[in-house]
Amino acid sequence: MVEVSVIIPAYNAGRHISKTLQSLKAQTFEDIEVVVVNDGSTDNTVEVVEKALSDAPFPWKVVSQENMGASAARNRGLKMAKGKYVLFLDSDDYIHKMFIERMYHTAIKENYQAVFSNVVWVNSEDNRIIRNSNNRCHSSASSGRDVLKLMLQREFTIVVDNGIYEKSFLIKNSIKFNSKRKQFYGDVLEFVFRVLYKAQRVGCVPDVFVACSIRDNSVSSTLDKTHLILHFNNLVESYHEIQNHMINSDKEMSKLLTQYIGYRLLVILFKLYAIGETDASNKLKTKNIFLLKQAPTRNIRDFVIKFLVLYWPGLCRLALILHSKT
Repeated sequence: MVEVSVIIPAYNAGRHISKTLQSLKAQTFEDIEVVVVNDGSTDNTVEVVEKALSDAPFPWKVVSQENMGASAARNRGLKMAKGKYVLFLDSDDYIHKMFIERMYHTAIKENYQAVFSNVVWVNSEDNRIIRNSNNRCHSSASSGRDVLKLMLQREFTIVVDNGIYEKSFLIKNSIKFNSKRKQFYGDVLEFVFRVLYKAQRVGCVPDVFVACSIRDNSVSSTLDKTHLILHFNNLVESYHEIQNHMINSDKEMSKLLTQYIGYRLLVILFKLYAIGETDASNKLKTKNIFLLKQAPTRNIRDFVIKFLVLYWPGLCRLALILHSKT
């Protein structure tokens, strides 16, 4: 048995996955395997992966499936994984050479069910740092629910990629990705929520070990009506899934989740109004007004976004332009 399985869903990733794989080949911890799940790519993803890993110092495999989305691909990789711990990376992530070593030894030493690091988002063209998670880590173990509360209060960032997870813990608690959410944050939110809600011992490594690339033509960096609406609806569906099937009577967690989702939805609506999608935005706002009103305003930016979306949406575009110039 290998100690860590790295699972990478890949869809039309031929142009950028090589950098991800090179960062894995440079790891100081060698007892790993890499499982790339080709999710119905129509480009040269498989050929690029096979060439990049041809001289890898660890076992690896590429499996192909019809296009079913990243969630289904991650689940398939999880079924195939032989490692004690699993790490999920996107095909445009890259990691520090000591990432797996530090995370694994931290998990083993303290018997953690999950360990998280800091993460940065970088521009793929010039490697400029766009955002840093700035997670503050405690030296001792935390319960998963304590970390979950911090995440829902936007004080701790988890994006799946910046964590390793004990496979037996995931299997025992039937934790996997919701394949109904084919893309965007909904599937990640449900997975992370399940992990933290069930985990008794969670650790954190303060170092920035993971870089998530944002490409100029990627969903992460564009204001696209279709993607924004899909993201919005996925979050709403995930909210109801978590409320109805995970939280039950936990009133504190329910309130925090409602506020967190409300804020995320506000930000998406702000972007939709900013690109002139008034009719679609008005319909989404009317249908989900309760959630939107629960969003907390922790700073001036939060207040401005909430005020404009709820009461003066016509100014969202101007506000976005002014913000981009600061």
